[in-house]
Amino acid sequence: MLELLHYMLFLLWLLGSLAMFAAVLWMDRSSSQWLAHVSGGMFAFCAIGWLMFESAWAWLVAVVMLWQGINAWRAVRRRWHTVLLRIRIKKTWALLSVAQIVILAIAFLLQPSAQSMLAFIGYLSLGFGFTLLVVTLVRVGGARSGRGAPAIADRDTPTVTLAIAARNETHALTETLQAALKSDYPKLEILVLDDCSQDQTPQLIRDFAHDGVRFVRGSQPSDGWLGKNYAYEVLMEEASGDYILFCGVDVHIGVQTIRRLIEHALHNNLSMVSVMPQRRNKDIAATLLQPLRYYWQVALPLFGVGRVPVLSACWMVRRQDLMRLGGMKSVSGAIVPEAHFARRLSNAHSYSFLISDVAWDITTRKRPASQWATATRVLYPSLKREPAYVLATILCIGLFFLMPYVAVCLVLCGFFTGNLAVIFVLSVACSMGSFLIFAIRQNPHGWAVSVAGLPLALLLEQALMCWSMIQYEFGDVVWKGRNVCLPVMNRRAKSRS
Repeated sequence: MLELLHYMLFLLWLLGSLAMFAAVLWMDRSSSQWLAHVSGGMFAFCAIGWLMFESAWAWLVAVVMLWQGINAWRAVRRRWHTVLLRIRIKKTWALLSVAQIVILAIAFLLQPSAQSMLAFIGYLSLGFGFTLLVVTLVRVGGARSGRGAPAIADRDTPTVTLAIAARNETHALTETLQAALKSDYPKLEILVLDDCSQDQTPQLIRDFAHDGVRFVRGSQPSDGWLGKNYAYEVLMEEASGDYILFCGVDVHIGVQTIRRLIEHALHNNLSMVSVMPQRRNKDIAATLLQPLRYYWQVALPLFGVGRVPVLSACWMVRRQDLMRLGGMKSVSGAIVPEAHFARRLSNAHSYSFLISDVAWDITTRKRPASQWATATRVLYPSLKREPAYVLATILCIGLFFLMPYVAVCLVLCGFFTGNLAVIFVLSVACSMGSFLIFAIRQNPHGWAVSVAGLPLALLLEQALMCWSMIQYEFGDVVWKGRNVCLPVMNRRAKSRS
């Protein structure tokens, strides 16, 4: 009976795959969407069928089948350029099919025991946690305040433009500008662009004109542009400083912040500096339910995959180098445009990533809803807009982060002991130690709450990854009143067509 069910599920998967490929091949025909619905339905029935088996392997295959259904339904929504959509659907199907074959091969050919699988996961999670701990120590230690940079006389300082793009920001902009105007930097220009706000933001900016803040009127972005990138392009053209410091409206800089950044950049011959601000949130809910985007930038060994840690909240770049690299036109549809410049300049050893402390005095405060909206906007593009990568990341978080916590709870309850218990305890100690080092530096007022709520934050991160994927593929990702889906999803369509 079980063998017959296996054959039926295999046949259903095969028919679903054929229907999906037919939908992709005949995407210009009216029958394409019907075939995509049929394919998604077959994969969904496959997922239900695999859930009938009392095996963790079968349940894992069911999850993969569910993702196959999501992949098929992409042909219905058609968020991508047609040529690119065909390539993407085939790639996702291939990745998920390989994952499915590997899972079934392990389950039916190797047939590992539960004890051996737990030991395997335990050792992997320990290695993963130890890697995170080492990388975090290196990054946090290497991102010190740079007190060794010599002071520069006022007459020798380069000009700096503080550039802020604001859209419907009456709740945060006043405090940000008040903090910026206290800067002791002698050659500072402050530009604030009103990005077609629908509230009192334009008037708020004009109220600071007598203090030296220059108002820049924005306009609707052109086709293929994200609103923020277009605003930064306008600010770059309006700026007169040798360096441009791009800051978010929720970022506060201290009196000596700009001076220290310039001294650090000149002393180390840097073209670009990105700074992770410290959090000023004292609200327990905002601290407990915060996405882990900042933590991944510090803890993950991104250099090995061609990436460098970078954040959009506060980054300074030499204007000449920014223009040499193509300006914002070269990244008009990129959700994290500064990552492109950081990667290029890092290859030339002209980029630095810093974590703010008391000396840098760069802080930020975000409401939970704003944090979640940012995570929704950023997570799926950061995973290459690939559903298979979303699934892989979710499973990695579950296996290497959350499962050790569950295992430690079972150890405390006396369900198992011995070497395996020690491995899981060490794994949790490494991952929590990594997060503790990060939290003390980045959230000095709420680090204890952050560390205690790490398992909850991990669950939230998994949910946000799924939500970001679903919204980009089937819904709308609205950022400050603008839908960013189409520019982001079709970013490479021009180069493909």
